[in-house]
Amino acid sequence: MSLQCELSGEMLATSSDEAVVTPSGHICLKRLLLTKLTENGGMDPFHEDRPLTEDQLISLSTSSKSTIVPPRPNQTTSMPGLLNAMQSEYDALVLELFDTRKALEETRRELSQALYQNDAAMRVVARMAMERDQARQQLQEWNANGGAAAAAATTTTDEGHSNKKRKMEATSNGDGSSAATLPLTNDIPEEDLSSMIAVWETLHKGRKASQKEAAASAPKPDELSQYKLAESEAWHPTTCKGITAMASCGDQLVTTGKDKSVFVYDTSSKKVVVSVHSESKAATCVDMNESLIAAGLSNGKIQVWKADSGDSLGVVETESTGPAVSINLHPDGQHILATLSTGQVSILRISDNTVQAVSTFKGTEEIQYSSGCLHPDGLIYLTGNAQGEIQLWDLKSKTMAGSLKDAETANDGAVVSVQVSNNGYHIAAAYNSGNVRVWDLRKQKCIATLNQDKALATVTCVAFDPAGKYLALSGKGGATIITVKEWDKTTASLTGGAIASGIAWGPSLIASYSTNGRKVGFFR
Repeated sequence: MSLQCELSGEMLATSSDEAVVTPSGHICLKRLLLTKLTENGGMDPFHEDRPLTEDQLISLSTSSKSTIVPPRPNQTTSMPGLLNAMQSEYDALVLELFDTRKALEETRRELSQALYQNDAAMRVVARMAMERDQARQQLQEWNANGGAAAAAATTTTDEGHSNKKRKMEATSNGDGSSAATLPLTNDIPEEDLSSMIAVWETLHKGRKASQKEAAASAPKPDELSQYKLAESEAWHPTTCKGITAMASCGDQLVTTGKDKSVFVYDTSSKKVVVSVHSESKAATCVDMNESLIAAGLSNGKIQVWKADSGDSLGVVETESTGPAVSINLHPDGQHILATLSTGQVSILRISDNTVQAVSTFKGTEEIQYSSGCLHPDGLIYLTGNAQGEIQLWDLKSKTMAGSLKDAETANDGAVVSVQVSNNGYHIAAAYNSGNVRVWDLRKQKCIATLNQDKALATVTCVAFDPAGKYLALSGKGGATIITVKEWDKTTASLTGGAIASGIAWGPSLIASYSTNGRKVGFFR
């Protein structure tokens, strides 16, 4: 006697213990029915509203010694039937494999996302733990000597305010108006800070659009690799013993010489459009925009001219008698920031064709600055010192926000040049050792070290292009152009001169100079 399983359609033999009948009268293979009960949570597969247990099943076995072999199902009694059954089994297997692979791919994506989130969380936790430890250390130091230091600071502040008040009264005019305002220390007047913040908000919001516009006009890597020395121009007089600094603004270049000369050269017309001289000493650094030229002198003074006429707006004395190592015109067009070698950052205000020092920032330790630069958004100022450290000054909070250094920079010597890319987070710094390190401002860590093979014997200047796509290194041996984020590849080598003391980007050209000569080389 043969029966058919109502779950699988398989023929059953009553001589086997595998054939059972449910209380509802359905005949099934016992092992398949128990498996189905496990999947359904103990519910009858033919009546889902009725519970069913193994004890309720009735075995249909008639004899344990029967050797009757059940016949084959009708669909497997012929060759076409067998082929059809095998095809059906194959199709079912392929569909199951497809579902399995799909589930595997989804699981992999979920795992990848979970690992990424875990890594980000670990980095956040590590950063917070570091900040916590720093805060605890500062608190312990304050608890150790905070009382005496606070009292001394209060006394010093009161005396400073009194001295400041007496000096302002001494320099006031007869009508009671102040003739000059002494520069504040580690502070910025509110009107000046408000002007900087307003410009920061505009530049910060429009950064992506401006980057996209600059990238559209930037040369491609294969074009840049073809750049060669096209021409050399000398507009400084033969009495000039060398060019000391250079900066660019659009089609114009401004250069300063050891003979105290300052020239503005228009690259489109190939003519000198402004020629002036600095007072007392030669300039050691220079910057310009569409309306102003600012130069830092070797005696620490700052001199400013109008870019169109060359008329001088004045010379400002700073607290330093050492040379200025960097000078930057603020994007608001009303302020100048200068880095002084004696360890100060001087902020000047330009108003009504006059220049006035309004603030001086300096650290708590006596330290020498060797370079400096302004963040493109105008609220962070970077200073490089002789110990290989880059300090980050936050002008909005009027404090030193942090520093960039690691164990390796201790052996690199002074930071001779530093610049921030227009993307706002890449920082390039050249050191006395000849190494160039690229830092990420967001993570405050070094992400690449360049010129380790000493292709350039020394590096004296680093400069990002306006689009932030390329980084130029210049020094003894010429200049090298590297594509951003492809730090291990050299895009172009500009070997037009044995020494390139400085380098500047211009529209469709790169300009370099040497402190030992009076010519400027143009690469196209």
